Amino acid sequence: MKMIFAPQYTEKGFTFLELVVGFAVASIVAAGIALTWITQQKAFMHETEANAVQNNLRAAAFILERDIRSAGYMENCPSKPCLSFISANSTSLSFQTWNDSSGNVETIRYSLYNSVTGGGQALGRQIDSNPIRPVAYNIDAINFVYLDQNNTVIPTPVPSNKLDNINKVEIAIVGRGSKPTPISGSTSQTFQNLQGNTIYTATAGDFVRRAILSRVYCRNNFPK
Repeated sequence: MKMIFAPQYTEKGFTFLELVVGFAVASIVAAGIALTWITQQKAFMHETEANAVQNNLRAAAFILERDIRSAGYMENCPSKPCLSFISANSTSLSFQTWNDSSGNVETIRYSLYNSVTGGGQALGRQIDSNPIRPVAYNIDAINFVYLDQNNTVIPTPVPSNKLDNINKVEIAIVGRGSKPTPISGSTSQTFQNLQGNTIYTATAGDFVRRAILSRVYCRNNFPK
């Protein structure tokens, strides 16, 4: 009689060493994934803040350029300039312009001020004696440089007898993010105007900072 024996199976689990090694490998992989995700999140936050700052500065520069470009304008003006700059400093300026809608002369002033609403320094625009209105929040610095028709820089503050010589205005605005980001500034940043002069130095910190530079031609404000 032939005997047939069934195969013998033995149950064997993982050893303690195998479990430890497997856990270590899984931890390393998980840590790598987590580190990559955190890095990407930091980069995303930084880029988002940088874009927000740049858009904020572009909007401010657009309004500034539009107003300054029309400085001294007056409909049917017999001999320009009929209206002119009132004051011109390195960090503020005011000038007259003609409002076609109201048919009145307006005095527009730009300067930095502390905004309660924005929670920091803002670029303000004021018309006549009306309350100052914010053009852009989180502005660290603003700088104006004035040039005559020969592109010669007029020293600031511009004397009253030289205000009508302003033919161009160079604008430099430094803005920062509204909230800190993890990978922003590990070192200090220096910002310059179009003349190459330093207008602001930011210490190392967590805020994204950007600057925008432009030159505006005052189309109606010619020297007398």
